[in-house]
Amino acid sequence: MANKNTVAYHYNKANELAINKIKYMARTILFKHNNLDEFVMGMGGWFFTDKSSCIIHSSNSNICPKYMTGLRNFISKWDTELKLTGTLMRFTAKGKVITGW
Repeated sequence: MANKNTVAYHYNKANELAINKIKYMARTILFKHNNLDEFVMGMGGWFFTDKSSCIIHSSNSNICPKYMTGLRNFISKWDTELKLTGTLMRFTAKGKVITGW
């Protein structure tokens, strides 16, 4: 663990806070929109899938449903500094977060 007086410590804490916010925002979207099944992030991108595993929205798309714009804007704002989309994760509304697949 990094010393609390180091930049590395605060960078890691900021990354942890941002990842937790992404999890919260994505789960909120999954709970409110029953057509969605899973949130997936990693390797520089993120997306939601529907129940048949079709991608509903991708970070590569210019078109974003209004209910996803808060998440998209948050990730866009902080991804360059915190490398958020490099964090592997996938989960359903109520499922555990899977970080290795």
